[in-house]
Amino acid sequence: MFAGTVGTGAATEFSGFLRMFRELPNIDAILLNPSGEPVADSPAAQYAVASALAHRASDTNFDRICLYLDRMPTEFRVLSVRDAALRDPKIKYTAGYTKWAIHNHHVLCVNRSGSSPLSCCRN
Repeated sequence: MFAGTVGTGAATEFSGFLRMFRELPNIDAILLNPSGEPVADSPAAQYAVASALAHRASDTNFDRICLYLDRMPTEFRVLSVRDAALRDPKIKYTAGYTKWAIHNHHVLCVNRSGSSPLSCCRN
């Protein structure tokens, strides 16, 4: 349908984007009901949701965000928490962050400067 206007490659990319976009849960709905909203199946959608939650995270809603993140694969939990804490350092003083860090201590380590426990371990 769009291929005649934008070309086959762009039309294929747009079609893929629309398929993924339709799978995404509503971020506001997640914040209101983190235990009840579905978790997307595809890794691309999970990445988008984890990033959106990191962007919307604050010290007042981070406990609810962690409830939702607990249902996602580890790599997306780490991504979201790391990005949220870098964007708003007050998040590191919430009960949700503390609980998350305790449950996910195996994926955390202190970075080379020794300042933040929110970096994935690298050899």
